[in-house]
Amino acid sequence: MKRGLLVLAFFFFGALGLFAQVDYQISQQPNDNEVFACAGETFTLLFRVRDVGTNGFPTQYSITSSNPGEVALVQLDEPLSGVVNNGVQRLIAFQVVVAPNALGPYQITCVANCAGCGPTSQPVDLSFFLEVNTQPNIALEGIPEPEICNGNPITLEAFLENGAYDVDYLWSTNEITPSISVNTGGQYQVKVENACGFDIETLIVLEGSTPEVEYQDCVIEGSDLIIVVSFLDPGDYPMTFQWFENNDLIVDQPTDDYEILQITPTLIQLIVHNIFTNGHDQSLFRVRAANQCGQTISEGCMAVPIELIYFAGKLENDAVMLQWATASELNNELFTIERSEDGERFLPIGTLPGAGDSYEQLNYSFADHAVAELASLPTVYYRLKQTDYDGAFSYSNVVVITLDGVKDFGIISATLDGANLQLQYHLPADGGIDIQVFDLNGRLYRNVSTLGVEGFNQQGISADDLPAGMYLLRLQDRQRQETVKFVIP
Repeated sequence: MKRGLLVLAFFFFGALGLFAQVDYQISQQPNDNEVFACAGETFTLLFRVRDVGTNGFPTQYSITSSNPGEVALVQLDEPLSGVVNNGVQRLIAFQVVVAPNALGPYQITCVANCAGCGPTSQPVDLSFFLEVNTQPNIALEGIPEPEICNGNPITLEAFLENGAYDVDYLWSTNEITPSISVNTGGQYQVKVENACGFDIETLIVLEGSTPEVEYQDCVIEGSDLIIVVSFLDPGDYPMTFQWFENNDLIVDQPTDDYEILQITPTLIQLIVHNIFTNGHDQSLFRVRAANQCGQTISEGCMAVPIELIYFAGKLENDAVMLQWATASELNNELFTIERSEDGERFLPIGTLPGAGDSYEQLNYSFADHAVAELASLPTVYYRLKQTDYDGAFSYSNVVVITLDGVKDFGIISATLDGANLQLQYHLPADGGIDIQVFDLNGRLYRNVSTLGVEGFNQQGISADDLPAGMYLLRLQDRQRQETVKFVIP
């Protein structure tokens, strides 16, 4: 582009105008009639008006702007309109003041005519065609949002907000296009530049994912159905939760039948009271978790009429012996024993038939002889899934078994029994141990120091004042330690 201050000089101009008669001529400096400028700029132009002196009359002239509000003309030594005497030439230099909001094509015109020749005279005109650009002003936006969900790419685009043109783009990714596609979070920057200046914008792109169920517990205690659902942390996006009974939204406030508690940003609990007296025993309860990336709904949990007294297990020789007892059963079709290697994803390993209807204590047991194949794992996890004849089901507490517990140091099982946590562990020799209970934020709730004996040991730990949520149970001596998870519903 050509712009800037034009230095005035007195020199001879060639005749560039169109003439109705040869007595008056107009020429311009610069000779190129296309001039480029930037918004807010001030510079100088010049017209030469010459009266040739052939008709005995002076020449009158006038210099005007096509839009004085955006391109103003300021006279210097000579006026912008006047008279050139017979046989004389005049150099009319003037300042062009371009407004900050000016943009696009304008015209600066000089018109000359015979002064006194009457209506038969023909005017002559010559123009500068002025192209005005401006410094880019951009906004950097994501389409549709500046967040990446589930690894899906999004488009970032630099929008020109002020009509600047002839611009060049340069992204921090070295791309030179107006928009780019990105599939990872981070900081992205773009520089947009033209002859009038540049603008730089930066955008922070976050990453997230749709909530995903990590685990779900569904337990009946007395006349209460307790459902705890944990979702995988989706990143920087907060989650919102909605509970449903069948397809009806449960209002998030304490009532006689419902209690909703958000234990952590990703752990939610629902307690349904009076499940056998207020008609909830055939209802399906689910929770929907949503964030900026999407939503997920948990598997349904149905209150089933079975009262589980306990569910426990221990390692005996090469098998894990699981035992449980029910105080009463109604419409109970079967128990499914499920095992997990990580405490999160459970797979069925066997079933036992239920009693249908029973109003007395019944005892059950199941031996898992396949754990020898998992000897490389430090621990395995078990739970019961109880299913009634209508397909409704619920889950028991989770039992944690240390596979090498009878051979060395470690936790055999940790089972919540009412308000007490029953810990079974094995020691290679007599000695002092510490038993500690932490929450997931590292807050210490219990610290029990005791003397253990070589071999099998059992210790009860009060859990009556622990808030609902997930905890870590740690067993340690001076040389080693082991930690397992458990949940207070």
